Amino acid sequence: MTASTWIALAALFISVGTFIWKFMETYIRWPRLGIWLRQSVAVQLNLKMTPSIGKPPPEPVNPPDEPASGQADRFDIIVVNSGAEATTVSNVGLRSVDGSVRIDVSLERNNGKEIRGPDLPARVEEHGSLTWTVEHDLTRRFSRGTKLVGFAHRYRTYHWWCRNTIKEYVTPIEYTKN
Repeated sequence: MTASTWIALAALFISVGTFIWKFMETYIRWPRLGIWLRQSVAVQLNLKMTPSIGKPPPEPVNPPDEPASGQADRFDIIVVNSGAEATTVSNVGLRSVDGSVRIDVSLERNNGKEIRGPDLPARVEEHGSLTWTVEHDLTRRFSRGTKLVGFAHRYRTYHWWCRNTIKEYVTPIEYTKN
């Protein structure tokens, strides 16, 4: 083999290596969203303290007049971008696994409900996260023991005419409403 053949082979390997590296770099930089739910349960207890130690209480303890609301739970929908480029989230929400009941954040806000979190559509920066909080007045739609998942819709670029421009991400774990 001559020197020009070696140089041509080296150039071929370098160009193939550069092509593979650029493809891997593109894949690494792609926005990758992860959706997580964090459930918080607030329990209300009514206690009455009496200063009697070792003796019966001086007066009988009566139950409260009106029953307590029991527990109120809320869900935090956390969207995490683990990619190296920012992306735009068009909508987030909660739904039952079978899809029968759904809380859609943008629809609920349009109907006048208060949901804490950034306005939609929201930009999630690279290696960043955003959080929306769905309070008890909305989570009452789900009966106790319902399996829930969180979802987020991300805009994606238009490449093919028959392809949807919104990609849906769903939590990898099913959560149970208390």
